[in-house]
Amino acid sequence: MPHHDLEKVREAAKLNNIEYRGFKLYRDIANLGYEKADVADCIEQLLESEFSKTIQYQDFSYDDVYLCSYTKKNNENAVEDKLYIKLRLVNNFLSIDLGSFHL
Repeated sequence: MPHHDLEKVREAAKLNNIEYRGFKLYRDIANLGYEKADVADCIEQLLESEFSKTIQYQDFSYDDVYLCSYTKKNNENAVEDKLYIKLRLVNNFLSIDLGSFHL
């Protein structure tokens, strides 16, 4: 079961309240050819069944990991990407701190 409420995660994505955690994440997303709107759309579509695990850190923060499939919208040549997404809600508010987003 996810640590973070998936409905709140989806709502934050819908509002485009997504922060990237680190340079590697920017690079991974750019290498996929994704824009922030693609990332938000993908997160909005996450399903409970795509939840994989929760990671607890020494500072007692938690990331939820999802393994999902996503195809970019409005791109006739788009292929389905199998993604690893690691995220958390910041202080249970509608803001996502995205830690990983890659194949």
